[in-house]
Amino acid sequence: PILDSAIVSAVELSNHFIIYKYLPYEAIDTIYGACRNIFRARMDSSSNIIDRSKHEELASDVTETTSSKEKDD
Repeated sequence: PILDSAIVSAVELSNHFIIYKYLPYEAIDTIYGACRNIFRARMDSSSNIIDRSKHEELASDVTETTSSKEKDD
């Protein structure tokens, strides 16, 4: 959910910083852009967690393979 304070801040910042003042459309675009950036950041962090777990899994496989080869020698 988007907080009321975030909406108020988006409107105030849009009104102050955006040259062509087409409110409320610019405020809505500002909120949409912020939400999109947060979503992307969360997706990136979740994919990093998956990548990390895959990396750890592969590292343990390599360690097991290496130790079994050393035992064979």
